[in-house]
Amino acid sequence: AAIERQKSAKADIKSKRATKTSKKSAWDTAKSTYTTKQSAYDTKSNAVTTKNTAYTTKNSALTTANAQKYRKSAKVPGGYQYRSATQGIARGYSLNPAWTTANNERTAAASERNTAKSEKTAAESERDSALSDRNTKSSDYDTAVSDLTSAEKAEKAFKKQTSFATSAGGGGRGSGKGGTAKKGGKKGGKKGKKGGKDK
Repeated sequence: AAIERQKSAKADIKSKRATKTSKKSAWDTAKSTYTTKQSAYDTKSNAVTTKNTAYTTKNSALTTANAQKYRKSAKVPGGYQYRSATQGIARGYSLNPAWTTANNERTAAASERNTAKSEKTAAESERDSALSDRNTKSSDYDTAVSDLTSAEKAEKAFKKQTSFATSAGGGGRGSGKGGTAKKGGKKGGKKGKKGGKDK
């Protein structure tokens, strides 16, 4: 029974060592994935900052263009008369092409900024998911290490117990042999006494 228990303990340790190795590999992979996702998030976050700056610039340009949103040919050849966005359009006026360009550029900048924000949100979600997975894998590895340590301690305790029992049994047999030698001594003493009477 003791031998079977020892075999079982060794098999358990072997299994737990394999589990520890597997969990360590999974944890390392999760850490690497998180690092990648964090980097991707940082990139997308920086892109939002860049696109937001571009939008601010284009919005400022449109604000300036709003002062001359409409125009019509002036009496001076090549010249124009302008009306602001606040003033609104009037007879003879049409949209200023410069304003249209500024408006289109701001619209494009706003679209790019919004796309960057969406990508950042997606990257953030992936990063958070990777972080959660990394923490789970870390916990799994810690558990595997703890399980292996417990199994190794249990095996050592069993070996110590078995060794102590074997040692105690050997000591008992030694005492028995000593008793036999003592009997021999008594017999020798009796013979000696008899010899004395003969004299």
